[in-house]
Amino acid sequence: MALHGCTIAEMLKAVLLSMVLISAVGVRAATVNLSGTVTQECFYTGFPPVPPEGSVFTQTFTGTNITATCPAGYIAPAVSGSISAAADTLSTRVTMTNSAEGLVHDTFQGSIADLFLATGGSGSGKVEFTLDYNWSACQDDFSTNESAAFSFNGAIAWSDSGSRGHHCEDLPLDHHSTLVIDEPITYGIPFTWEEDTSLNGGSEGVYGASISLGVSAALLSGGQLVAIPEPAAPWTCAVALLGIAMYGRRRQAQNV
Repeated sequence: MALHGCTIAEMLKAVLLSMVLISAVGVRAATVNLSGTVTQECFYTGFPPVPPEGSVFTQTFTGTNITATCPAGYIAPAVSGSISAAADTLSTRVTMTNSAEGLVHDTFQGSIADLFLATGGSGSGKVEFTLDYNWSACQDDFSTNESAAFSFNGAIAWSDSGSRGHHCEDLPLDHHSTLVIDEPITYGIPFTWEEDTSLNGGSEGVYGASISLGVSAALLSGGQLVAIPEPAAPWTCAVALLGIAMYGRRRQAQNV
């Protein structure tokens, strides 16, 4: 099988021989996808005449860091929400202030996918993933739907979800857990992992929710974990061919 003109065997050989180069240019295989949507219903409370938008209208905001407010003369719950990814951790937080009228709905989703190679050994091995999982929920009127999942080589290894809510006047619901998952690997064969989180909810009252999932990995069987480029990356073969060229020159020098 060939990828962009080179075989998998050649690519893996090149990656192994080009580890120093890859590290030097800061190559990471991580693919990050983040999205957020907030829909807000605004009610007009000013003096006549009613603006062209009407006495009630709905507006939608999208992005990864959202602050939703209505125009002057309109009221609705003021909402702020964000989702971010840093150091293999997904974090989402949404807060909303109280308002006499107006509905708000929000959805934030994120994923981080990474591609790694185990080096410094041969045959079968084992990698250990440590998951740091947190969520909280505080809502007066409706529940918050939160979910998180971790996948290894395309198969879900762990997941959690729930419809959560608690009166904000009381202590909010909070949860923290650390999970350890061991998976088999083969030295020299790439493997993938992915983490996903989702948060959505809506309210007319006070509302606050958050969710985060962090992942770290370590080889239990010795050696090193190396982040490698996605096979579909346009420059993968360039790096691979450079590694092959370096390998060929070294072989020629040894034969002289």
